Amino acid sequence: MSTTNQPKKYVFPPSQVELAEIRAPIMIPPMEDISVRLVPSHLLERLEEYRSDENKAYLLIGLFGGSILGVLGNWATNENFTITRVSMVLIGIMFCLTIACIWWAYRINQRASRVRDQMLSSTITSQSNFEHPTNNNP
Repeated sequence: MSTTNQPKKYVFPPSQVELAEIRAPIMIPPMEDISVRLVPSHLLERLEEYRSDENKAYLLIGLFGGSILGVLGNWATNENFTITRVSMVLIGIMFCLTIACIWWAYRINQRASRVRDQMLSSTITSQSNFEHPTNNNP
């Protein structure tokens, strides 16, 4: 049995390129560009909750805004173009709900921005020579 140090060659069906011929350059960025900032986990969880609530507010804005457009579309496509009191009340209610959701999304966005700024300004330091208070070694 002879052993060779050559890698196995695999052929890819569509292009018929051998695996040994595929090469990609690896470029490692400078150390300043790949630094990692540690943040408190409770702030990260709170930020995720705020972003989730913000998405819910945008969903409701689309829902209520779409219902307004639906009523307006019904008015535009109606042969008699009758505007009823019920449809006016419905548009008023949906408009108020849309404005309330826009305000809610704005407030959530402000809170999330404050948490994000707090995360970026906070630092977690590691102590390499940490000694437990009960450790009496000099």
